[in-house]
Amino acid sequence: MNSSLKQLIARREALVARCAEQRDQLGQAIEGVRRGAAPYQVAAGAWHAVKSRPLSFGLVALVAAAAGPRRLLSMLGTALSVYSLVRRLARLGRRG
Repeated sequence: MNSSLKQLIARREALVARCAEQRDQLGQAIEGVRRGAAPYQVAAGAWHAVKSRPLSFGLVALVAAAAGPRRLLSMLGTALSVYSLVRRLARLGRRG
């Protein structure tokens, strides 16, 4: 093998190693951005849910406004219990 081919091989190996190192650094930087963007992703998901079901959310807002704060908390507790029960029943239905 001539010396220029050996130099090319060595240079290629160095570039491949450098590229792998830069990929790792980029992956770490992206993880930081993802963690910082999590609240925005939740907000975007909530906005999409409202946009896709405006009538349902309008009805919920109307009930919330009519109920008042104390009654609303009581209703939310009950709704959460019912939701949890329905999810468990659905999970059991899928298994059986």
